[in-house]
Formats: sequence, C-alpha cells, structure tokens
Amino acid sequence: MRLSFTFMETAIRIEGASRSSKFQDGLALYSRLEPCLYPSLNPALVLGHDISHHCPSLMYGELSGETLVKALGLIDELEALPREGEGSLIDIGSGIGKQIFTAACVYAWKRCIGVEIYEKRAKLAEQALQRWKSKQSSIPMLRTRVVDFACDDIVEIEMEGFQVILLVSAAFTDTLMRSIAKVLDSQAVGTLAICITKALPGPKWEVVHKSEREEPWGRAWLIIQKKILA
Repeated sequence: MRLSFTFMETAIRIEGASRSSKFQDGLALYSRLEPCLYPSLNPALVLGHDISHHCPSLMYGELSGETLVKALGLIDELEALPREGEGSLIDIGSGIGKQIFTAACVYAWKRCIGVEIYEKRAKLAEQALQRWKSKQSSIPMLRTRVVDFACDDIVEIEMEGFQVILLVSAAFTDTLMRSIAKVLDSQAVGTLAICITKALPGPKWEVVHKSEREEPWGRAWLIIQKKILA
C-alpha cells in the first residue's frame, strides 16, 4: 500500500515541473519500482560468468540512472529530444532491461525497445516486463506507450525509426562497433546515440558531447553522437 501511495506522490509532484526536474522525478520513480521488477536476482546469472570470459563483448555493465538522465538532459539542451509521446529509443545490449525501464520512467516515449543477445539476460528482462505491465495502469506518470524486448543479434536485424540509440559499449570490441555502425546506416540524419566509453566509428557520427562519469563498475566516458551524414 505504501508503495502505491509513493507513486502517487511522485505523479503529483511532476505536474508543472520543468523537464529537468521531470527526469529526476522519473528516476526517483524507477528507484521505487525496481524492487518490484527484480524481486530476486542471481548475480552470476546476470553477469554471465558462463560466457563473458569466452566473449568479452558480453561482459555485463549497467549504466547508472544518473548518467542516463544526464545524457537525456544534454540531448534536451541540444533541442534534439523527440516530442513527448512521439520518439523511440532502443538499447543495444539491454541486459536485464534496467536502462529501458529507467528511460520509460523518466520520459514519455512512443516506444522503448531493448535488444539483448544473451538469452538468460533477455529472459530476466521479459520477466521484469510482465511485472511492469501489471503496474503500468496504476501509475499515471508511466506514459511510455510501448516497452518491449527482443533476444537477438543486433547485426542480424533490420532497424530504423529510432531517434535515440543507447549503447553501453565499454566492453564492445572495435569489430562489433563497426558492425553496429553499419546496421545504423538506415537511421535518419539527426539520430542521437548515447555511447559509453567507445563511440560509433566513421564520419557519419559526430561527437557532440564527451564527459567522464563514475559508473557502478568504474570510470567511463559518456559520449553523445549525432548522425550527420546519410
């Protein structure tokens, strides 16, 4: 009962707030919602101890909510954030889904999609999604229309129509980053990419912001890039 009341308090505070404070209120909402989405987690399963030493790109590293909010605030300052209810965000390498749920809490997206190749993590994200759906109708400020996950290899799927792309790419190999950049060729000029430590390569993606951040797993670079060439 107290949890639902806290959600309502947050929803009331958000009315009439600036966009920056809305991001912070959304982050506070996610912090309260997270224990409901992930009531119990096996750290070894999340970290992927069975596969990460064979494939370093599958090493797990969550992005802090504070860094995601910082990135969205910077995009907003660039006047590049989509209108509420109209934009789409995709998280490439979405893990167990925490970044997608955070994004869905802090802003009103048309859709937030996570793509994760490691089946065990994708399954945890799907389980959390079912819990999310059970809460969504009772929390007025959850205004993102569609939240979904796919267990797939990003280089094998067709992808277009996303205005913001999230890549927690610190552990990604250079080869993988080149492959992802090729997949993203179909994205429109003006698309924004939020990358962590490793940027998308090539002349089509211009770095518009770079700053150092402290993440749960160590120091990292927050890099925001804009697609400037078709």
